[in-house]
Amino acid sequence: MKTKSSVNILVTILLSLSISPSFGDMDMDKQPSNIEKEMYLVENGLKAGIEIKNHPVRMNILDRMKYYKIPTVSLAIINHGKIEWVKTYNITSEEILTPETLFQAASISKPFTAILALSLVGSGKLHLDENVNDILKDWKVPDNKYTESGKVTLRRLLSHTAGLTVHGFEGYASSLTKQDLPSITQILNGEKPANNPPVEVDTIPGLTYSYSGGGYVIIQKMIEEVTQDTFPDLARKTIFDPLKMRSSTFELLWPSQIKQSIAIGHLSDGMQVPGAWNLYPETAPAGLWTTPSDLARFVIDVQNTFEGKSEKIISTKMMRQILNQQPNSIRGLGFMVNNLNNHIIEFSHGGSNVGYISNLLGFTKTGQGVVIMTNSDSGFKIIPEIQRSIADTYHWPQGYMDQYKIVTPIT
Repeated sequence: MKTKSSVNILVTILLSLSISPSFGDMDMDKQPSNIEKEMYLVENGLKAGIEIKNHPVRMNILDRMKYYKIPTVSLAIINHGKIEWVKTYNITSEEILTPETLFQAASISKPFTAILALSLVGSGKLHLDENVNDILKDWKVPDNKYTESGKVTLRRLLSHTAGLTVHGFEGYASSLTKQDLPSITQILNGEKPANNPPVEVDTIPGLTYSYSGGGYVIIQKMIEEVTQDTFPDLARKTIFDPLKMRSSTFELLWPSQIKQSIAIGHLSDGMQVPGAWNLYPETAPAGLWTTPSDLARFVIDVQNTFEGKSEKIISTKMMRQILNQQPNSIRGLGFMVNNLNNHIIEFSHGGSNVGYISNLLGFTKTGQGVVIMTNSDSGFKIIPEIQRSIADTYHWPQGYMDQYKIVTPIT
C-alpha cells in the first residue's frame, strides 16, 4: 500500500510532466492541494465507454478537444453539496473564455420550465392532470382521433408522454429583430416566419415516451397566460434571483446588449456558427443563457430541496414528484431520472442548440454532480468521456448513465 507521502511525490512528478494548463503557475516546491490533485486526475483521466480489462486507457482533456475540434469546454464540479471547482479549457488563443463566459444551455432550459410550471401547480394556477385545452385561451391543441383516447395534460407535457410532434428547433439568425421572429402562436401552428412544422398530437397521449420540444412551447404559452407575465421575468423572479444565478437569463436578445464574455457557437467541422449564435424564441424549451457555475447552483438547490434542506424555489413535496419517474417515460417532471442503489436518484438533462452542447447531472443523497458546457456541435462526444473521469475521481455511485463497461477479450 502506498503511503500518503509517496502519493504526494508521485503526483508532484506527474504534474511536472503534464501539458495540462491547470498547474502552469504552481510553485513546484509546494505540495499540491487535494483539489489540485483532483483537477489533475480529472483532466488526464478521460475514458471511452468500453475498457479492456487490465488495459486501461486514459486521455487528456486538451488532446480530446483538439481531436474533436471543440474550441472550449467549461465545467463546474459539485462535491459534498458545494461547488468544488470550476474551470474553462481553450485550445485556441484567438478566443480565451473563462468560467464567467456565457453559453447557450439549450434543452437544459426544460427543467427550469418544469420548476416554473410546478410552482404554479403549487399555487393552484395550473393542474398536473387537467386537459390543457381547459386552460389555454387563444390557442388550443388540435383535437383528432388520438385525443379521443387520451388528453394532453401538464404531467404528460413535462414527461414527454403527451404524444406531440416537433422534437426540437433550429433557431434563427442572430441578426434578426424581435419583429422578424415568430410569435408563440405562429410556432405552435407552424406558420411563417416559423421554420418548424405544426405542434400536433400524432400518438395517443399517455401511451408512450416521445421527446417533444413543441410540448414545452405549449407549457410556455400556459405559464404566460395564467400569470400575465413574461417567461423571462417569471424565471428571474422565481428561480434566478433566489438562487443568485446572476449570469442566467431567458431574455431573447440579452447577450447582444451586455459586455459579458459570450462563447461563440461552432459547427462540428470547427467553423463558427454564422452570426456567432442562433436565436431561440422557443424560450421554454431552448432559450436559456447561463454559465456552469450558475447551473451548479441550480443542481445543488435541487439536491437540497429533495432532501428537505431548502424550499427556496419550490416545495420538497413537489421536488420529489419532479424526480419521480413518470408512467411510460424515462423522465420525471422535467429531468431524466435514473434510480440507483441505496435509494440514490441520478437526475440529468442535456442541451443541444446549433453550435452548443451541454449536460447537467446530479445525485440525491451524495451531494455530487457536474455541469459541462461546450461551444461545439461535437460536444456530445467529449462530455461522457469527461464525466467518466470525474466519476472515477470522485467515486460516483455505481450505475450512473454514462458509466463505462469493462470487457474481457476472448483468448
